[in-house]
Amino acid sequence: MTAADRLEVGRIGRAHGLHGEVAFTLTSDVTDRVARGSVLHVGDRPLTVVASRPHQGRWLVRFAEVTDR
Repeated sequence: MTAADRLEVGRIGRAHGLHGEVAFTLTSDVTDRVARGSVLHVGDRPLTVVASRPHQGRWLVRFAEVTDR
C-alpha cells in the first residue's frame, strides 16, 4: 500500500504520561479507527493500537511499538 492509498484518520499530538500514550485528534467520524488491534501508519512506520480511550475531546492512544515517553 502506498501513501496515496491511505486515508488520514487523525493527528498525533503530544505525549501523555510516562507509559507511551499520546493525545490523538481523530479526524474521522468512525471511532473504530482507533480500536484495539488497528494498524495506523505514520509515514512508512506501522503502529498497532494497544489501547485507546476518549479524553477531553480527543483520544489517548497507546501503541505496541511505543513503550515510553
